[in-house]
Amino acid sequence: MDERKKGTWALVLGCSVGVGAEVARVLAKQNGLHVIGMHRGNHEAEAAELQAEVRSLGLRCEMVVANAGQLANIPELADEVQRILDGETLKVAVHSLADASVGMTVHHEPQRALHPKQILKTFEVMSHSFLYWGQHLFGRGLLGGDSQIIALLNYLEQHVVPGGAAICASKAALSGYMRYMAAEYARYGIRVNGVRFGPVETWASTRVPNFYTSHANLKRLNPMGRNGTIADTAGVLSLLLEDRAAFINGAVINVDGGEEASILQGTMA
Repeated sequence: MDERKKGTWALVLGCSVGVGAEVARVLAKQNGLHVIGMHRGNHEAEAAELQAEVRSLGLRCEMVVANAGQLANIPELADEVQRILDGETLKVAVHSLADASVGMTVHHEPQRALHPKQILKTFEVMSHSFLYWGQHLFGRGLLGGDSQIIALLNYLEQHVVPGGAAICASKAALSGYMRYMAAEYARYGIRVNGVRFGPVETWASTRVPNFYTSHANLKRLNPMGRNGTIADTAGVLSLLLEDRAAFINGAVINVDGGEEASILQGTMA
């Protein structure tokens, strides 16, 4: 192993496009972290471009093609992380995994109602995997005294959108895991936080029906007069890794320009 100090790596789960990719990019550029990125292989060109960009900074970037949200895969993938780190520890592990099912809680057309397999898959990827990844990273000694685990949350935890029940419930569970983990990991010097953002334009979000219409409406409601971006979210993660943020633990930080707090005001305008 070379002589780099410990805690110089970021593990980003869900890292080829969208918020996860931007997080990896910013943590490399702003925090000087080497990157382990996991993705399912659906965007190979974008993943290769991200890897080349990080390496151009003189940093290491290892991209692993795998379904990191499937619980059965986590032990083997944690072993791979351990192999790559080769005795070092992670500065941060970021959970940016999403594989959700959309469906109604009740509908006169049965095929439009959620069924158990859809619910179980959504919870496995978007909430339970956060808990299990933390356990396996900790159990292998890959989290040091200055490490942090960060969950990416969104507004569907607290609001109703058509067909979003499974996403809402899984994000609420993710938020609950985050709070308990923050309390229980703290004795080991490990912090656990959440960053919650509103609708941002990504490859995935633009495939949601009526995305651009809702995006325009939310811009009108936002007190700062614009929509959030993936750069806004990634920037907050970067700040959380600075020494001056060392006492932030168990927090959920909204990155929305005040949008969520102003939604009701907007409906009355």
